[in-house]
This record gives sequence, C-alpha cells and structure tokens, in this order.
Amino acid sequence: MGLAAFPSCVLWTAPSLRVPRTVLLTVALLVQAVAVALPSVPGGTGAAVVPAVGFGGTFMAITQLWLVTGTALGTPRTVALLTAGYGLGQVAGPPAVRPVLSHGYRPALAISGGVLLAAAVCAAPLMRRAADPAPA
Repeated sequence: MGLAAFPSCVLWTAPSLRVPRTVLLTVALLVQAVAVALPSVPGGTGAAVVPAVGFGGTFMAITQLWLVTGTALGTPRTVALLTAGYGLGQVAGPPAVRPVLSHGYRPALAISGGVLLAAAVCAAPLMRRAADPAPA
C-alpha cells in the first residue's frame, strides 16, 4: 500500500492536463471504493494485493484532488469542508463499523466501500462544473 501511495499524487496529476480534475476525483473515489470493498469478497493473494495497490494509489491523490477541486470551485470554505468530510470518514469510520466486527472484517469493509461509493456519487455532479481540463 505504501509503495503505491508514494507516486500516486504525481500519477494522478499527469492526466489532469487532459481530464478535468473533478472527473479524476470521482474516478479515484470509485477506485478506492472498490479497493476497500474487494477484500470482503473471498479470494486468494490477488484479493489482498490489488486492494492494497488500489487503496494506496488513491489515498493521497484523493486528498490532493479534493484540495485542487475545492479551490477551483471558488466557493468559500469548500476546501475546508471537503477536507473535513474526508477526515471525518477516516476518524468516524472505524467506530461506526465496530458493531459488525464480531462477524469478521468482511462486513466492515463492505460498509466502508459503500460509504466511499456514496462519496463518489456525491462528487459526480462536480464533473459538470468543469468541462475543460484545469491547468497544472
């Protein structure tokens, strides 16, 4: 996961010359949702490696894309709101899924993936606000 996180900001910034960052943000959230939920499906080694790369490869990039998108929207306090929302999910998520941990990690990961999917759905309308790629 850490090795995937290391280059993630650079790798997600490169396509922003051709693709609006709001689209990249939505895609990154979808990738992270799948990466988090995937371990809830039984599988072999790939079921551990693919989610680690998917999560690590989007974690830092989502934060970067939030900041740039929030700034580009030009609405006061948008960056703070987006950052606080993402941080709140990271802090409140583990205690929220604690009741289902008695059934193992699979239900908790499925719930977490669902929350990230909801974040992607909420971010999707932003794609209409940026038809052209933003300058780097």
